[in-house]
Amino acid sequence: NIQQQQDDRLYQALKDLICDAVKASSDSSIQHYSVHQTIIKRSEQFRFLVDEQQANFSIINKGEKIFSDMDGEVEAPTKLYGLFFNSNVPIGHRAGILLIPSNKD
Repeated sequence: NIQQQQDDRLYQALKDLICDAVKASSDSSIQHYSVHQTIIKRSEQFRFLVDEQQANFSIINKGEKIFSDMDGEVEAPTKLYGLFFNSNVPIGHRAGILLIPSNKD
């Protein structure tokens, strides 16, 4: 029956998709990250000192100045990766995230 054949093909396609996704998630070549710091805009003086238009997961090298706010400039203590930089958020909101590579354990 045609409906049964279509159902079987759909089932097999979904099974293949799920199995491939599970296989990919256990792939050791995938880089995993942990949050090093959430950047909170604390004042109107907040400014990124890196290009906030850079692509997500762009490298920020150790010692590079990342942002400044009421407590001064903040620099990377180690190699970090930037995510979702946006200085146009209200005070008290997240302006970005700094990531570090991590083990998936």
